[in-house]
Amino acid sequence: MSADVARDAPTAWSRFREIGGLEPLGRDIDLEPRLRALLVPSAASLSEALARSTTDQLVQALFELVHPFAEMFRDIVAFFQAAGASQGREQWRVKLDDAHLDLKDFQSFLASWSKVEAELDIPAIDWRRAEALREAAQIVPGLTQSLSTFLHDDKFAPSSGDAAVDAWLLAYKRGEYRPIPSVLLPHHFGPGLADAAAITWAGIERVRTIWGDRETMMADRHALTSDMADGLAPGSVAQHETDYWLCTSVHLLGRILRLPAEDQAALGAKLEARYRDLARRKLSFKADVQALERILSLPVWRRRHELYAVWIATEMVRALDGHDVELHHEDGSIVFAFKDTVVATVRSAAPERTLVAERRTPLADPVGKGRTGAVQPDYGVWSEGRGGQRCDLIVEVKHYKREAKGPFRDVLIDYTRAHPGAQVVLVNHGPASAQDEGLDRDAARRSEVLGDLTPTNRSQRDALAALVREAVGEPALRAFAGGFRPNSVLAVDVSGSMVDWLASDDFERLLTRFAAAGGGEVALVDSRIRDRLAPAKALAAIRTIDDLAGTALADPIRALLAEHGVVYVVTDQEGARDLEDLAPRVLAGDEVRLLAIARPR
Repeated sequence: MSADVARDAPTAWSRFREIGGLEPLGRDIDLEPRLRALLVPSAASLSEALARSTTDQLVQALFELVHPFAEMFRDIVAFFQAAGASQGREQWRVKLDDAHLDLKDFQSFLASWSKVEAELDIPAIDWRRAEALREAAQIVPGLTQSLSTFLHDDKFAPSSGDAAVDAWLLAYKRGEYRPIPSVLLPHHFGPGLADAAAITWAGIERVRTIWGDRETMMADRHALTSDMADGLAPGSVAQHETDYWLCTSVHLLGRILRLPAEDQAALGAKLEARYRDLARRKLSFKADVQALERILSLPVWRRRHELYAVWIATEMVRALDGHDVELHHEDGSIVFAFKDTVVATVRSAAPERTLVAERRTPLADPVGKGRTGAVQPDYGVWSEGRGGQRCDLIVEVKHYKREAKGPFRDVLIDYTRAHPGAQVVLVNHGPASAQDEGLDRDAARRSEVLGDLTPTNRSQRDALAALVREAVGEPALRAFAGGFRPNSVLAVDVSGSMVDWLASDDFERLLTRFAAAGGGEVALVDSRIRDRLAPAKALAAIRTIDDLAGTALADPIRALLAEHGVVYVVTDQEGARDLEDLAPRVLAGDEVRLLAIARPR
């Protein structure tokens, strides 16, 4: 962008809209109010906010709005790289209806994003974790004492223990937001606490940049909404400040610096645990018009709305950590098109599950607008039952930026009717709330709505993962990640509690995998070693056992360890308990690995 084009924010905004394919009246309808809130919350319109802002302020705000998409693309890259490593593919591609995106397209975006410099790199806190420091402080008796008295008693002086911190607190009480005291900058703290200090710094700068003082912020507060996915959104900061969030944080950090090292370490560990699963985000960007133009012109940015549904699929598969999941592809392309497509098969589920996109199911008289005689959800988790295929879970993906109660309700009505017994989940990039009106009792029981499901909203991501996990179940087979060693022994628990699982296809696949890896013998064990067989003969022998016994695996496994350095054991929870005390010390250098835990049926 030339200097002339970038000389004012309204002109720059028009240019950014063109380059990035932004649709403020369509799929980006939430962009204008969010941008206005980051620029001038009191402005009556985005036009007014732009007129009162500099180009640098506009660039800063737009970089913030790009951040969640950068995290989404990062998740997609990590997912497909892991898939390539586990399934022998050097390069996956994402095939949409009318386009192919290679991993290099995503990597190009992330490379450009990583070059954008920023003053702050902090955990992407949601609404709840903005309070992590205050919650952690409860483990140190007396740490929060005196703050309440200071805030509500004009005669009571602050007592953080540091003169600069006390001066900041006195200014705060007058409604001022000074820069964070230098003694509280992150480098003065250890892990966990350093992030809490950086978050406090970011919150203070948010107020200073947007409002300047408390009075102005509180005047704007009612025109803003809190963002449950973003603890540092302007509305979230303003709402937190009704409870003196930043004052509390500064006071606590000042007092924490005076604590013994062991107390600081304990607080830091607690905070690390609270922040551990969060993405990182940048703030206070070093504004660069050209860098923003490069990012907005890249192919994956222009496909960001379609890629949201791809990201949801990766979230569903990622929820199945510990399962044996096979991704399906067409010559290296994972297909996301408007047609029935098997995305993945969960081999370790009992029975096997398949993740299917866009499967059409007949339905008489659907109520949803645009549906005629059928439903076609974005994703379904299917399994083979006695009566044929059944659907266990439906996930319908919406990228609406505002809640659409009528259409959302229609989705739940139609999909619960079309798939009796299935859990139906509607996820939306923007806000969405539970829909009970118009649903009968059964449909309401089987329906779930997850709004604000974004890469930075950990609670909603966890909620989706829990629903997927519940629908698929825990692994019936937990495969040892490193594979079988050649000439190893597979000890199979043939006690009575294993009978159903040993008759399953899962067990037959396990034996095939063991034989293909060059495994040696299969030992049949219960309270003793009943037999030793080649893998090819083991299945027939096991299925002819008629004198089933109880489980007491410790002694037979010890005997096998006397001959083998590693024994792979397939057993159920009862058998696993027998082996809890069997450690490598039984025979020096030996090891027991529970290859599989078969759940009792």
